Amino acid sequence: METSEAPTTAAKPPEMPAVVDGEKQHPLALSRGAVVVLRDIVRMPGWAKGDKQLRRAIKLGKRLPKLVVPEGMSEEERDEWLAVAHPITLGERDRDLAKACVRHFVDAGSFSPTEHVEALLTELGVIGD
Repeated sequence: METSEAPTTAAKPPEMPAVVDGEKQHPLALSRGAVVVLRDIVRMPGWAKGDKQLRRAIKLGKRLPKLVVPEGMSEEERDEWLAVAHPITLGERDRDLAKACVRHFVDAGSFSPTEHVEALLTELGVIGD
């Protein structure tokens, strides 16, 4: 007597980051709010050290999506708008630069404890899950 078994599928290997121009690309699962925070802090003074890092920060600030919170929303509508997923992909150098920026503001105690900041910390590897 033969037994019928459901076919099994092997687990997929972890997806490796794509490579563009020789640089690994890192997808970040962020919300609109996290992207807004990241773009705002990258453009703030005081964290970039030296002219090379400053020039890279300027370029990164220009490449990050310009998300503007619509006016006239209630606080609840605003929170819902900010919570919408808005994943981005950064090259390895940009990711490391963003991580250095976030680390600077964490160390300075400049962040409000929000889910958007938590996503930045987690996705950039500043803190573990």
